[in-house]
Amino acid sequence: MDTLGSCHKIASVELMFWLLLGLVAYAYLGYPAILWIAVRLRGHRLASPAQLDPGALPHVSILLPAYNEARWLRRRLENLLALRYPSELVEILVGSDGSTDGTAEVARSFGAKGVRLIESAERCGKTALLNQMMAVASSDIIVFTDANALFRAETVERLVAPLASPRVGCVVGELVYVNGGLPSVRTGEGLYWRLENVIKEMEGRFGGAVVGTGAVYAMRRALCQPLPSGISDDALNPLLVLAAGYDVVVEPGAQAFELASTSLREEFQRKARMVTRQLGAHAQMRFFLKPLRPVLAVRLASHKLLRWLAPVFMAAALLVNFALMDHWLNQAMLGISLAGALAFACGVRIARGNGTMPAALRFWVYFCVVNAAAVRGIADFLRGRQRATWTVSATTR
Repeated sequence: MDTLGSCHKIASVELMFWLLLGLVAYAYLGYPAILWIAVRLRGHRLASPAQLDPGALPHVSILLPAYNEARWLRRRLENLLALRYPSELVEILVGSDGSTDGTAEVARSFGAKGVRLIESAERCGKTALLNQMMAVASSDIIVFTDANALFRAETVERLVAPLASPRVGCVVGELVYVNGGLPSVRTGEGLYWRLENVIKEMEGRFGGAVVGTGAVYAMRRALCQPLPSGISDDALNPLLVLAAGYDVVVEPGAQAFELASTSLREEFQRKARMVTRQLGAHAQMRFFLKPLRPVLAVRLASHKLLRWLAPVFMAAALLVNFALMDHWLNQAMLGISLAGALAFACGVRIARGNGTMPAALRFWVYFCVVNAAAVRGIADFLRGRQRATWTVSATTR
């Protein structure tokens, strides 16, 4: 009887071990694979005009929040003023979040060209600044962007085209890293972002992309709401649109260009901040559990939550693995884990010394940094730590 109970206990522990690893595999591979199969089987793509009638173009307000961006703001505003979109249909609002470097002065110098400045004397954070800008925006279509991004000439036109459909409430563009050819980016953030873009585009084909891209997305003004402090606008706004019963689609032709971070420390801090702010957005929507929206809840969990929890699942699997050390497979798992920890330590040491490393090692180091940042972001969220303000990342400018 004791032997039977012991066997059941071992079987339960083994089941828990494989379940934890299965959740990690689903987060990174299973969900994208399911989306890919669904797209191939249904072949469904939301119909939207590739090009609007020039006489039917809507008036748009472009919101550009900034903090100490004087060095780059002039080029950014010149980029927006050079859009192919008719200038008389574009309102450009620049928000200065207590900047101390002359950001407001640069914005004022474009006043004769129609650029309006909304200035906050003290730092209030991006979402609070966006609320102030939204209060004075005069258009039915709001375009959100960042100071360190650049648009293609046709980006706004491509963004607003799908909004001709009354079903569509939000359109997400595509962020492209112009330094994606660098080895440190190509096998790190570049690969991660390409996967993210593919997932969002496949979700968008069914009208249900659950996250935006802060550098380039558009939304109907009627669906915008004041945003709570410390919450990511590109995470909460698409969820508000979905909750209201509208579609959130992806338009790859609406491109914005940025530099990806090349510093592991910057990337860790940036990812941790993103996780904390996006979790705040998900909590604001009650994770689509109250009231229950099962399809949206599963999409949200599959796309974001499970991926952020992956390091927790992996750490738990490692602990459970110690109870199964009498099996050769679990002994091998422990050996692989130790080898992975050693490889990460070596990779960080090489990166700090600006040395070169194989692509596989660069990818592994980035993977570990992203997962460590997720743990930090979750911990900050659970502690109630707000990340209302943001710090300019030097290597992304």
